[in-house]
Amino acid sequence: MHTPVKLAIARGADPRQSRWPFRLLRQAIPHVHRVSSRAWFLDGRRERELLAEALQKALGTREG
Repeated sequence: MHTPVKLAIARGADPRQSRWPFRLLRQAIPHVHRVSSRAWFLDGRRERELLAEALQKALGTREG
């Protein structure tokens, strides 16, 4: 489920400019991973690895 804050951040809004106090945003959304379209194009394999690592961290899972 997407909250208005999550959608605003996904669209590139600066959370510090939000009406929500930054501390509350950090509690609601502890990790943000940005994907560079340029890096995805130039080194897609590495960007997919970084994305997978970010997802594992966010979900609290680790392989190995």
